[in-house]
Amino acid sequence: MIPSRELWQSIPVAAAADTAYLAAAGAMHVHLAAAPFLPVLDLDLASLVEATFTGSTAKNAGTGVQPTFFDVQTGAFLIQLLEPAGGWSWQCTVDPVVPETIYGFFVTDNADAVLLGSMLLPAPVTIVAAGQGLTVPRVTLSFNTTSPY
Repeated sequence: MIPSRELWQSIPVAAAADTAYLAAAGAMHVHLAAAPFLPVLDLDLASLVEATFTGSTAKNAGTGVQPTFFDVQTGAFLIQLLEPAGGWSWQCTVDPVVPETIYGFFVTDNADAVLLGSMLLPAPVTIVAAGQGLTVPRVTLSFNTTSPY
């Protein structure tokens, strides 16, 4: 059975306000991923490799109920994570010992114990020197009308 639009939209709205995860008192963390991965429902947090270049520290998402909306371009209902001051940008401040390639990003709870989502960048970005960096587009969780299974 396909759920009604009203029920379908209620799921991300409830998730965006859930104080156990997305609307918890402690901020979610957005991490850069420095190894290839496949963003799937059952992705194991332990399999992800976090970036280590100076300036790649995970960023805190804004706290509280996260905004939700229907994206007419994709046909998905989105939860958009509240941006930190300065947005979702990372800048390398010290030349890395070896170049580091960033493949995407992932979101965890405040304790970095629960994986909440992941996404690949359109193309990997390699950081080779201080002053280089990257900006991640809006960080959203997508709930579309097709089954993820």
